[in-house]
Amino acid sequence: MAYNIGEVCGNLCYNFGKKYIEISMNIRENIIEPLEKRAMLFFAIINELPRIQIELLKNY
Repeated sequence: MAYNIGEVCGNLCYNFGKKYIEISMNIRENIIEPLEKRAMLFFAIINELPRIQIELLKNY
């Protein structure tokens, strides 16, 4: 059977592209977003540290 080489390559590229996007989305959801949330929390805490220290010093 003769295959149309363009069609075969097109299908391979299409399937690879679909899988690549799927994997990228999974990496984003499972790894990057949780890290972003942790980083935001971390920086929020750091921003509050001076205020927390002042409050603690007022109590002594």
